[in-house]
Amino acid sequence: MSEKLILGHPEFLFAFSDIKQLQNWFQENKEKNLKGMAFVGRSNVGKSSFINALFDTKIAKTSKTPGRTQAVNIFRFHLGSRESTKEKDRGPEVLFFDLPGYGFAEVSKEMSKNWSHLMHNFFSLLPPEILIMNIQDARRPDQETDKMFYTFISKVENEIFLILNKSDKLKSQKEKHELNKEIEKLRTQLTFFSEVMLVSSMNNTNIDPVKRMLYNRFK
Repeated sequence: MSEKLILGHPEFLFAFSDIKQLQNWFQENKEKNLKGMAFVGRSNVGKSSFINALFDTKIAKTSKTPGRTQAVNIFRFHLGSRESTKEKDRGPEVLFFDLPGYGFAEVSKEMSKNWSHLMHNFFSLLPPEILIMNIQDARRPDQETDKMFYTFISKVENEIFLILNKSDKLKSQKEKHELNKEIEKLRTQLTFFSEVMLVSSMNNTNIDPVKRMLYNRFK
């Protein structure tokens, strides 16, 4: 049996909802060779569950209330290190950004305005080496709010992956067939996505290939 692949043990660093603090943090780290990924998606697509599945731990808080995450949360981990060890034994340091969900209808207009302002600044400051992972619901991909979000990422220099989560919810062959057609359309029309990956955080479908891809990217 092959050894289980471990991305690392995440450590929480900061939560920024204030744009000035976010700008200052990026400025202070401007000269560093930052590597990592940013997770973002419509509220209630299982973003937190996906993060937890990748790291085999409940680092990101899940909630039955969509829109819980209201700040840019920054974590770091040492690749392949389950726990803090001597520095010489650690793998490379990698960051990940857990971003507020978008498109939750019951948030106030003021909160939606703040989200847009925060995200505009975040993506304008994000180093091009950081991978962006846009998580969507496999049952309902490419919603209107997803299309609105594309305006934030369609012009960035970063590589962008589309992660279609909750594949376990597709029960019928008709649903799976319709999704395959939708994936082909997305690959053709949304050329800023370099990868489209179908996963399930609930039963770990295709989580290991995503782990392997990230591990090889950052090692």
